[in-house]
Amino acid sequence: MTIAIDQATKLELFLDQFHDSYIMNQFTKAFLDESTELENLCQDLYDDRNLDSAVGVQLEQIGRLIGEVRNGRDDETYRQAIKLRIAINTSEGTVQDIINVLNLLYGDDVDVIIVRTGKALLSIYIGIDEPTEDLVPILQQTIPTGVKIDNIIYPSTRLPWIPTERGGVIQGTGILPEQGDNSPSVRIPPERVST
Repeated sequence: MTIAIDQATKLELFLDQFHDSYIMNQFTKAFLDESTELENLCQDLYDDRNLDSAVGVQLEQIGRLIGEVRNGRDDETYRQAIKLRIAINTSEGTVQDIINVLNLLYGDDVDVIIVRTGKALLSIYIGIDEPTEDLVPILQQTIPTGVKIDNIIYPSTRLPWIPTERGGVIQGTGILPEQGDNSPSVRIPPERVST
């Protein structure tokens, strides 16, 4: 955002009767010089405190305001963590809020399907190979109080399982783990699955 207006434009805003007045123009230019300096300072303040352009200490100040500690992260990684923290802090627990948080965590092109599996129960399918360690705590901070996550489902290195809900029963396509398979990539209670 640029707020500065050049000095010539400001002088053109004078009433016509003052355009040829040398004293009035010099008097006004003296004030305009000061106001230009003030505008530049305001622009620098805006740029330095903008999350997308802040670096170093300014980024840490933004992080402190929203409760995200740097922990040795570089500016770009820390900026993404701040955006994620803002999304979590402002989440009202809607499906769109959960999707927004997961998109910030894994990228905009990740597939997310959220299925209501019971009263105050959700199953979440996330199209990622492996979840990060902080996935469950992040989701718990994002969903509404009283709502529990029944399952977090993500494709293993095999074909992905994609859930759909029909008549209150979760159905899906793809490969599910065998009964003795202890694969951490898909956790689905057998009574809830129909293939």
